[in-house]
Amino acid sequence: MLEVKKKSTTRWFNSSTEGMNPFGLTHYRNCQTTEKKFGFFRTISYTKFVDLTIDTNELLKSFEKNTQYEIRRAQREGVEFSEQITLHEFVEFYNIFAETKQRNKITYSSLEPLIKHLKISKAMAGGDCLVVHLYLCDQTASRAQLHYSATHFRKETNHDTIKLIGYANRFLHYSDMCHFKNLGYKIYDLGGYAHQTDNQDLAKINKFKDCFHGKLVEEGNYMSIPLYMIEKAKKIFKK
Repeated sequence: MLEVKKKSTTRWFNSSTEGMNPFGLTHYRNCQTTEKKFGFFRTISYTKFVDLTIDTNELLKSFEKNTQYEIRRAQREGVEFSEQITLHEFVEFYNIFAETKQRNKITYSSLEPLIKHLKISKAMAGGDCLVVHLYLCDQTASRAQLHYSATHFRKETNHDTIKLIGYANRFLHYSDMCHFKNLGYKIYDLGGYAHQTDNQDLAKINKFKDCFHGKLVEEGNYMSIPLYMIEKAKKIFKK
């Protein structure tokens, strides 16, 4: 279990609801249970787990055939895995991506409390950074959760470069899986899954995640009633 304390306390990856504090400003995320808990507002979320306990060659073979091809194609094109990227560099890269996708930008200060639990990777080719991934990692739970992913393909006009970025993204996922496996992690968490969505953009993201197969997992998120009321009030006053 991971814990970060600011004005409220957020804990990730609880195995059960036992010991949860309903009176404080607490938020329990991605719990391995979905049972109801007195004193908490509960939501259900989904993600996909990839099993890292199998051999890396077998792991690659478990992906869709086209994904296997694109990973190998990235390797032939000279795409390389690297961890040589700072959190500041990641934030800068991600925010350029966020502009093209009309998503909210992130800040270094929002991630800094988590820094000892974060791992960042990138896919490089010809000296250029093509893809970046940021993970929230818990060695106790043996779980690496994809927190953010970004590419800059929407800023590209060269068709071959756009294709290479697509190959590199799949390559980086596989490289990350192998890296976390070597570190002793057992679960590669694809960072959420929009189960039964009607949203076409989310459905496309699901399709991408499906190419790695994995197991669909249902999880519980619990926010204490005091914190829930505060968060709800914030949204009302922002309108």
